[in-house]
Amino acid sequence: MSSHIFPKGFLWGSSTSAWQVEGGSIDNEYRILHEQGLIAGGGDPGQSAGFWTRYETDIGLMRQMHHGSFRMSVEWARVEPEDGRFDDEAIRHYRRIVEAVTRAGILPVVDLHHHSNPLWVCRDGGWMNPRVVQRLQRFGGRMAEALGDLVGVWLTINYPTGETWTDRSGHERQKVRGQKRVILAVMGVWPDGQHHLIHYEVAEDENADAWSAVCQHLIARGLDPKAVCMVVSDGTKGLLEALDIHLPQAKLQRCTVHKVRGFERYLKYQELPNTAPETGQAVTAEEARQQRRHTMKTEALEIFEAPSQADAERRLADFVAKWQPIEPDAIHNFTWGIKRCFTFYLLHPALHPLVRSTNALERFFREFRTKADEIGAFPNEDSGLTIFYLVMVREHAKHDRVDFAKTERH
Repeated sequence: MSSHIFPKGFLWGSSTSAWQVEGGSIDNEYRILHEQGLIAGGGDPGQSAGFWTRYETDIGLMRQMHHGSFRMSVEWARVEPEDGRFDDEAIRHYRRIVEAVTRAGILPVVDLHHHSNPLWVCRDGGWMNPRVVQRLQRFGGRMAEALGDLVGVWLTINYPTGETWTDRSGHERQKVRGQKRVILAVMGVWPDGQHHLIHYEVAEDENADAWSAVCQHLIARGLDPKAVCMVVSDGTKGLLEALDIHLPQAKLQRCTVHKVRGFERYLKYQELPNTAPETGQAVTAEEARQQRRHTMKTEALEIFEAPSQADAERRLADFVAKWQPIEPDAIHNFTWGIKRCFTFYLLHPALHPLVRSTNALERFFREFRTKADEIGAFPNEDSGLTIFYLVMVREHAKHDRVDFAKTERH
């Protein structure tokens, strides 16, 4: 067993974060998160461990354990509850805490910022507002005046970079607390085959209300509901309900590519062959699984390449007869609601490759996700929509399309 000798002066001790241990009703963002039920397990920072009132007992326990240092933080929202207004009693109380630490023979290590921010900072743009630098400097200066003669080590910001993650391009990005948003987009297809994005907007979630808003906005911009004969969907949540209300005459086409992808997770891989059918050479179990998956997906997609719906239905019958005995779960999933995958046959054959799936829109979103991953997280909705708009302009320029979606913000 190897041993390790820590260097002289290495600090052993305890560490806390003010909002994690002090308790009390403090106007920082964690109180709001608690009130909104967004803290896992329903924990209440207002209850906490009660260090604010029982600090002498806790510091006594540190001394019994022979701790040489104590890293604590100062709750900015407690000291400066309003912009520019400092709570002198709170500052004096922090001084009493630090004095108790020094009396116990423990080195005080004081952290000025440990995740939490005053609500007034959050409401004024938080760390995206450049003024926060001067505000933190003002807060830090006030605490240095009050505690400077007692503190052994100062930390300005704990975890200044925080957790990181690696995006698809291999760049290391900082993890940030954010709010999820979705971009709902609509691509129009004309009888002559022209197609381009005609509308997009941000929503908090993908549901019936959000899609209803999209339909209402399109109609308000001049869309004639009677002119829409078919809507192609990848199975998005809430779209059917919205169509029933706003575009009741439009037929629904289920994306054939998504339909084929959907049955893959139901494959059981029963009765796998030991040899490859083309070469007769032996194959591993994994190779046999890959071969079956590829064969079934290829044959399923070929169903929708048939020149007519009658031919497609015959291909479907042959496909089911072939695979039902050995992959019943996958076939059940594939055939469930499959009639909606044949709606595109109502249109001219020249349009079939374009309207039987959402691939044209998917290709655009792949480009957008690549750019979004390089950025990591958008500071606000407008910045996300700006990148979306620029990707859209680039996509239309590549295909020499003149018209594209325009909204009031652009």
